[in-house]
Amino acid sequence: MEYHHIVIRVPSDRVAAWEAHIAASFPPFRAPDGFALTIGRDDAEAGIYHMSSVLADRTTVFVAAREAGGGSVLLHPLLERFGAEIVRRDRGTVVGMATPRANYPL
Repeated sequence: MEYHHIVIRVPSDRVAAWEAHIAASFPPFRAPDGFALTIGRDDAEAGIYHMSSVLADRTTVFVAAREAGGGSVLLHPLLERFGAEIVRRDRGTVVGMATPRANYPL
């Protein structure tokens, strides 16, 4: 399984719209099997967000995520929609993971 951590910078004039979009888009999205996604606000620097994802199989997971209504919260659609940019990207291999089946905000 792949693990990705991406630091994203959202332009200051788009932060409110970004947060509204995330708040509206995550609750109805049920991630498909083999996919986990989180987006967190950086507490130290305004406009910086951390996206982490786990992918079992890149090709099938992205297709299934789009079919499940999650296309608007995937990385490249978010970057394009909000004029955001990748500040840093880290990749690795998952060696352990545990999650409940839940979405936030609930």
